[in-house]
Amino acid sequence: MCNIGDDRALLCNGYTGLTAGYSYADTWIYDASDNNWVQKSLGTTPGLQRHGLATLGGDKALLFNGDTWIYDLSEDAWCHSTATTGFHSLGESGIANAGAGKVLIFGGTPIPSESWLFTSGSPCSLGSYCLMTVSAGADENLYFGYAADQCV
Repeated sequence: MCNIGDDRALLCNGYTGLTAGYSYADTWIYDASDNNWVQKSLGTTPGLQRHGLATLGGDKALLFNGDTWIYDLSEDAWCHSTATTGFHSLGESGIANAGAGKVLIFGGTPIPSESWLFTSGSPCSLGSYCLMTVSAGADENLYFGYAADQCV
């Protein structure tokens, strides 16, 4: 779940756990101004994979599940980005907003110590990734730092 827009939150692709094994390919918006959840009826969605979700700023959020998806609240639609990385999947990775229009993806499997920076483009199907150099502390999986000029 992540914040999106002024007073809203985005929740999508629920998973009930390993025992029950139920997955959902749904998208929900919480509106804090009227304390209400609304399930969205969207044609194209990211699917049923585990993912990371972070705000891109404004009315947009990025979902990463090995592929890159962008939800635009203003358009009320998911867009599958053609941005590619040098990895095929970083399941169970950390993902966070890294400034306006940027998201940092760190760790995950199968490569636990890589950091990638996504920069959004227009239209939403565009965008780019760069592999970041990592400044590691005692445990490179727990501490990292980056700057905009550290792309490999």
